[in-house]
Amino acid sequence: MIGIETKGSVTVNVGDKVAFYGDNGTYAQGNSSYSQISCTNDCYIYGNVMSLISSTDYASLTSLEIANTFSCLFSDNTHILNHPTKKMELPATTLANYCYDEMFSGCTGLTKAPELPATTLTPFCYSGMFWRCTGLTKAPELPATTLTPFCYSGMFRGCTSMTEAPALPVMNRQQAIKSWRMDIILLSSFSYLIEVVPFIAHHRSYGARMSVHRLQGTHENADEARHHERVVQ
Repeated sequence: MIGIETKGSVTVNVGDKVAFYGDNGTYAQGNSSYSQISCTNDCYIYGNVMSLISSTDYASLTSLEIANTFSCLFSDNTHILNHPTKKMELPATTLANYCYDEMFSGCTGLTKAPELPATTLTPFCYSGMFWRCTGLTKAPELPATTLTPFCYSGMFRGCTSMTEAPALPVMNRQQAIKSWRMDIILLSSFSYLIEVVPFIAHHRSYGARMSVHRLQGTHENADEARHHERVVQ
């Protein structure tokens, strides 16, 4: 990962690009011990996030095998922005529990969510994924037809610029009941709701610093962070 293993930073100038590679099974062990990529000035984030798991085979990877893999990866990073022409790619179609939990929570600069191609979901896989992303105006398509408890819990909570919930596919009766409850969660708060290249951070400002670090201890907003454990009756 360009010389950064557990904690460190890179000083970059406007126009510089930082490519992140890694050979890791997971980046988090729950929401009290997790790794983050952060920056001190505005930067574009794009590319294939699977380059953080495999430095050589990321282009063909479509499975997340370990729980919490990308949990809180960009949480509260208000400086990350969508590139005008290049996408963030989250290509996994096989998910693990909590794999994207609060991945972009508090990323207020995001205006467009990455595509989410998985059709079979796992518990809490998308929980709080875009929580408090106030710049999002539209949800990504949600093609999943096999759901699990809390898979979408709090996904778009606090996304105050969104005006409608995403469409949900036709499912069997049991799945439809789950999706109806999910839709209530989505609508009730109006918020619930990468070219194959390595994951790239492209800075827009001079003197910006990008850092990768592991956080230990209690989540800063522990009570709010567990919002996805609530059950809507």
